[in-house]
Amino acid sequence: MVRCALTGTPGTGKTSISDFLDTKVVHLSEYYEEASESKTKSGEWLIDLDKINTIVKESNFKDVLFEGHTSHTLDNLEMVILLRCDPLVLRERLIKRNYSKEKINENLEAEALNIIFDEVVEWGVTVISFGFIRKLSPIFLISLERVAEKNNVCLILG
Repeated sequence: MVRCALTGTPGTGKTSISDFLDTKVVHLSEYYEEASESKTKSGEWLIDLDKINTIVKESNFKDVLFEGHTSHTLDNLEMVILLRCDPLVLRERLIKRNYSKEKINENLEAEALNIIFDEVVEWGVTVISFGFIRKLSPIFLISLERVAEKNNVCLILG
């Protein structure tokens, strides 16, 4: 299996999609506390990307999919699956999560400016982007599985 990340702006559906996979998924959010020095006033972890990389390396994960909005920053990735979301849907999802107006706008801006996509392309990693997901559908999940198969990524939908 290639070393793969499932990434996207918070609220695009990474965790929801990973719940449908019969593939071992490493949720990077489980390591945020260990990889952070502190939290912001609104409670978000200030993630040290070098630390999270070190944690992942030391854990020696094999045949897993790394999931999280920072997963595309991990070293030695061969492929990144990038999820995108309609801005109106994304705003509603972030409001339901009780994100501050500032954080919602920051994430909407990141989505609109293709921040994650640009970072991944700059590093020369294969990117597969699924755009403007409104809700999970069987067609989307089948498409994801087919793309994964074509690119030697073992994603088995449960």
